Amino acid sequence: MSKQRLQVKADVSTIKSQLRKD
Repeated sequence: MSKQRLQVKADVSTIKSQLRKD
């Protein structure tokens, strides 16, 4: 349960990081 949520949070963090890079 929380593992999936943590993975989603990590994905969001990566996407946000990519958006910031742009």
